Amino acid sequence: MTHTKVPDEDERAELFKMHLPELLDNQSNDLFERFEAQAYSCYSGIEKPGEHDNPHGPKVLRVIPPDKLWPDKNDALIPPLGEAAHDMLRAFILGEYYPCIGARAAFTEGTYRLGFYKHLAHLSSVAAMGRDLKRFVGEYQKIGRYNTFVAIFKHPQLTTEEQFESLLWKHLQLLHDHDIDHWDPHYSPNPEDPTFAFSFNGEAFFVVGMHPGASRLARRFGFTVLVFNPESQIRNLKENHKLARFSEVVRTRDTLFQGSLNPSLPLDGSTTGGEAQVYSGKAHPAGTVFKCPFHPRPEVTKK
Repeated sequence: MTHTKVPDEDERAELFKMHLPELLDNQSNDLFERFEAQAYSCYSGIEKPGEHDNPHGPKVLRVIPPDKLWPDKNDALIPPLGEAAHDMLRAFILGEYYPCIGARAAFTEGTYRLGFYKHLAHLSSVAAMGRDLKRFVGEYQKIGRYNTFVAIFKHPQLTTEEQFESLLWKHLQLLHDHDIDHWDPHYSPNPEDPTFAFSFNGEAFFVVGMHPGASRLARRFGFTVLVFNPESQIRNLKENHKLARFSEVVRTRDTLFQGSLNPSLPLDGSTTGGEAQVYSGKAHPAGTVFKCPFHPRPEVTKK
């Protein structure tokens, strides 16, 4: 069987150049509706697992058409490098010692969505990833219990923790600057506020960064990655008195995996407050001052 394949980023860039004049005449003011957002979009998932499906077996990632919640065998494959990155990430997260049980649940049940983009913090990748994340916001509650959106970037391939943290916040700032929706009312837009959480398209996320230069083993991966975990799932755990136990398990597993507790994590599971300093994975020990470079738009701050 011959499978269709989504053109990779270089092939799509050539198409973009060919049609640039007419595209510039017909561009939307909404970054996430512009041609580059549509051209580089890569909203993907695995086929819906069956009752007797082996959750740890190999999975094929396919682009999900706009009118479907799950892909099937007739849908296009993502570019080969993106598929390889996906396979590596699945193996890493489903490995015996990976700490985050929420991520493991999402990958076990297949209730994650993934996009593969060219460059973290570049506007064309921000446009495409933002378009896909908007779709995830509208769909994730229909997918399953534990859901996450994973954005993998081809570049940069080598990073220091300082470089990655800077690029992460530049990427989130660009997403926010072009976001026309309201901030999630459950959270503060001020990164220095203990109730802060990053919001996009009206939905707050706990963002987890991964990259090759991470000092924490659970954050160290061969590609640059941003994982967007809906805060609503964390609130649900808290409301059902399960967050403390969930956090304790993750903290214990992370300590076993690394050999030491992540100094950036909250001391207990009662809150995810102060989470801005946790997104990048760079250590910000207690007592040190972390100045987050994120600046919410004035209209968001006033509300």
